[in-house]
Amino acid sequence: MDQPLVPGQTGAVPTGRTEASPIPPPPAVIYLISPQPWQHIHVSKHHYALLWARLGYTVYFINPPATQNAVQQVAPNLYQVHYVPRQKGL
Repeated sequence: MDQPLVPGQTGAVPTGRTEASPIPPPPAVIYLISPQPWQHIHVSKHHYALLWARLGYTVYFINPPATQNAVQQVAPNLYQVHYVPRQKGL
């Protein structure tokens, strides 16, 4: 079984590519836009956010549109963002 990747290490490549792609080291900032809000039921996006935060990245999990703007820390290096859209449909 392959060893897990760590920031700055080269690793697995997407299908169809032959060269390795490096993983940028922290302190990279990741903005994850999700149609599912941060709640007790986690799907893949939530698991990715938690993993990246544990690896040292600063992760902003952007929830679907809300009724007020707010940023809340969920875990170390992980924040959920609530925002009010400027126009309907955004």
